[in-house]
Amino acid sequence: MTPKQQARFLIKFAIDKDGMLDNTRVNEILAYVDKNFAPAKSLPILREFKHLAQNISFQTSSDIEFSGKLSDANLIQIKKFISENTQKKFNFSENENKELIAGIRVRAGDLIWENSLLQKFSRINK
Repeated sequence: MTPKQQARFLIKFAIDKDGMLDNTRVNEILAYVDKNFAPAKSLPILREFKHLAQNISFQTSSDIEFSGKLSDANLIQIKKFISENTQKKFNFSENENKELIAGIRVRAGDLIWENSLLQKFSRINK
């Protein structure tokens, strides 16, 4: 088995039933590779494993950016919208971004929804 194939095999054990990375499982896999593979063999496996884990982490993360304060009720509505429209579970982060001027930008995996003055101004300038 190539290092890429081994990493792909191992990454399956790091993912929980919701498709999210489980930190405990990741640590167990890293300990397993460290214990059972020589350093020369483990390094290529771990590089590929890291790449796969970063991709899963990106695909299961969602950034909610807003120009001004959002109420808890609005954040709940946005998270519900994302979950319903993607049929996925996400780790959410919320950040104020004054550069948006007014509005909101939401990234969920590689999907982006934006409605802000910054976006509208950039369209005008093109």
